[in-house]
Amino acid sequence: MFSTSEIIKELEREIKMRKEVFGRWVLQGRMTEHTKEKRIKIMEQILEDYKQKQIHESGQATLF
Repeated sequence: MFSTSEIIKELEREIKMRKEVFGRWVLQGRMTEHTKEKRIKIMEQILEDYKQKQIHESGQATLF
């Protein structure tokens, strides 16, 4: 099991990598711009969900 912080760091790394790799793929004709944007936005939404989860977890920790 991984911590929320570890998952966030990995998602940030993955998004950075996707932007670089998918950008090249679009230029090479291996992927459309639409597909690139969609796949990156999905990962960004997952990242935002985990950031919200982290905020929620840190808020609960201070209650006790």
